[in-house]
Amino acid sequence: MDNKKYETFIRFNELWNSKRNALFNEISHLDEKAKGLQVELLEIQKHLKKCKESDEKFEEKYLPSFSEAIENGNTIVDECEERLKEKRSQ
Repeated sequence: MDNKKYETFIRFNELWNSKRNALFNEISHLDEKAKGLQVELLEIQKHLKKCKESDEKFEEKYLPSFSEAIENGNTIVDECEERLKEKRSQ
């Protein structure tokens, strides 16, 4: 009986060791994957920062002239609408 208990203990110990090793392998794989994703995230953040800086430069350089052009366009449209109203009322 002691021999069977010992064999059972050895079998369970081997099974436990194999499961533990499988878990360690899975953890190692997930850790590598997490590191890769972290590097990818840092790259995305760098590109995002560059895009924001580029947007800010674009806005500083062109937005005032766009705003002025829009205001001028609105003024012209308003004047044209007034002229049309005047012609229709005559």
